[in-house]
Amino acid sequence: SNKLFRLLTPAKYGRTFCFVSKYSEDSIPGAIKKARAENEWIDVARFHSQNQNWTIKELDQHSAAFAYGLVERGYTPGDKLLLWVDEENAAEVAVAHLGAIKAGVSVVSVNSNDEIHHIRDTLYQSGAHGILFSPHTSVDARTQRANLLLDLMPELIDHVPGQTLKVGDFPELRHVIHTGHSTIRGTSKFKETLLYAKSEQTNLKLPGTTGDVSAVEYYKEGEYIADITNNEFLGKSQEIWKSHLSHGNKSLPVFLTLSLQSPLGFATFLSSVTNGRKVFVPSTYNVAKIIKSFGYQRSDTLVCDEALYNFKTPGHKAEEVEENKSHFEKILVPSDSTGFEFNVYNEF
Repeated sequence: SNKLFRLLTPAKYGRTFCFVSKYSEDSIPGAIKKARAENEWIDVARFHSQNQNWTIKELDQHSAAFAYGLVERGYTPGDKLLLWVDEENAAEVAVAHLGAIKAGVSVVSVNSNDEIHHIRDTLYQSGAHGILFSPHTSVDARTQRANLLLDLMPELIDHVPGQTLKVGDFPELRHVIHTGHSTIRGTSKFKETLLYAKSEQTNLKLPGTTGDVSAVEYYKEGEYIADITNNEFLGKSQEIWKSHLSHGNKSLPVFLTLSLQSPLGFATFLSSVTNGRKVFVPSTYNVAKIIKSFGYQRSDTLVCDEALYNFKTPGHKAEEVEENKSHFEKILVPSDSTGFEFNVYNEF
């Protein structure tokens, strides 16, 4: 997906198309709009393995395109979209997260380690109207997520394009979207969901959202964990900014390896981009690639999980890695897998 967003930008609009929907200032889209108004050309996000580097303007545009795509497909405020996307598609997660919220759609987020029966339970309990998933994520040597989803929804095989999707076990489900490039029967590609258009050239209107509206519902192993509103997310993101990210050298990016589908991952991402500090997202599961990035990013702040924090490099590379780790002056690690608080460390 390294060229996905760049290739989808319509040539005749270039980098000039815009979206002017109104949002309350205590909502996540409102905070994005405010940050864009202050300086729309500032770089705010790097999705490294996907080769995507975005300004706040581009982040706003791509997420608005996803929002318009959802509205075009009939999504209305209160509907839900489940995200089952891996780390290698972090850019799509950011766009879908923000785009869904702009459309008034609540995101249903699952734990990255959830198995297919957990996804089944979450789909049923949440009443999600759509699911966005990474089809080629390997579960084992012979199985990918696409295989599991087709087993879960055999109706996809016989689905006729243009007709409303009906899945017996999930009566609310209407759309299955994937991040891959191959055609999968009964599903749509992520790039086909993005709708870039000038606001004055489309009849579609984004409904907007307010601070008290649910932004994300979190599930783990098929069980409901929490429902977090726009206002709660913004409050947490500003707390993270004031307590952790506003200090030190703000010209250096925040190195974020937490999944954007986790509460603190998304809150940290929001904290950085809405305050004009760039966030570096490796977009990979490969620990060697992540650690290699430590050296040339030279960030002073790392936000990671417990596994990466405790990782010890074996062999002759250990000394080099330890030197690269020394650049971090602050390391933030979630205090538990579903919590909304950090443990703060000053070194590895």
